[in-house]
Amino acid sequence: LIAEAVKLAEENGGYFDPTLGAVSDLWGFGTDPRVPSEAEIGSAMEHVGYDRIGFMEKEGSFFVRAGEGQSIDLGGIAKGYALRLIGEAAAEAGCRSAVISFGGNVVLTGRGPDGRDVFSVGIRVPEENATSAAVVLNLGGGVVSTSGSYERFFVENGVRYCHIIDPFTGSCAAGDLVSVSVICDDPVEADCLSTALFVRGLDGTLDALASGEVTGVAIDGSRRRIQIRGSGMRNGSKTRRIARTGLLFALALILQYLESLVPVPFPAAPGIKLGLSNVVTMFCLFSVGLPEAFLIAVLKGGFAFLTRGPAAGVLSLAGGLLSVAVMLVLTKTRPSGA
Repeated sequence: LIAEAVKLAEENGGYFDPTLGAVSDLWGFGTDPRVPSEAEIGSAMEHVGYDRIGFMEKEGSFFVRAGEGQSIDLGGIAKGYALRLIGEAAAEAGCRSAVISFGGNVVLTGRGPDGRDVFSVGIRVPEENATSAAVVLNLGGGVVSTSGSYERFFVENGVRYCHIIDPFTGSCAAGDLVSVSVICDDPVEADCLSTALFVRGLDGTLDALASGEVTGVAIDGSRRRIQIRGSGMRNGSKTRRIARTGLLFALALILQYLESLVPVPFPAAPGIKLGLSNVVTMFCLFSVGLPEAFLIAVLKGGFAFLTRGPAAGVLSLAGGLLSVAVMLVLTKTRPSGA
């Protein structure tokens, strides 16, 4: 686990550092929290640096060598590691579907509680003792890890200090962010990433989300929701996504052909009709994702163009795109849930 922690520290540019133990102890979040002096922080920071940890394997044993005065703190990934072990144990015991939750970290496998391949996960309102959801995500599996400043903190002289330490300053991470949630496939990586992004702050987190470096949700101090979705937000299995999209596309084509023989549309806008094939497109948006629903709409329009002419192709494409737009409006105006 220490070797993995060092590797994650390297990958995240030091925004996560497992050698912050001496600094974390100064702040006393596990015992008696206080604000240490600059001199104390400076002295403790001399022992911070994941690059000073060495490893050696000899005669089947693995040895870890920390730098002089260093204290290793794996709190940033410990919950993720525990979830990984629990998930592996559950799989070995034959458990095919599970929701495993542990202190802001959730593992989703198999089917959801209602039997569908979609889990609804609420990101809590980032306030102490809050129970409602600020954002609700529909995921097909994977891991959700949330780090924030709203649970473990203390206030001194009117200043709020959270438990997440900035490895570059030795002080509590400060900025506009109050909550960061990361979605990926591995509990340890998710745990590390949510911590590292919180340290990076709002701008750094938004850059990472916008670039596709990570997938997640960030909420700032004004509780303005900032939600940027990536390919992992809807379904944790690429194979399952492709298979489901292919099946839905085939069903849409069959229904579109039947509609051409026996029309069963209903009016949705002047000059445009939505048939059962477009209902399939709407369902694809809900069960798989926006890119796949858009793809089905375009392919369905192209198929109609090739088989029934330009007018039918344009009508099919317009109907498909309209159905996607309608579903987007419905999902965005839906209550977040508790």
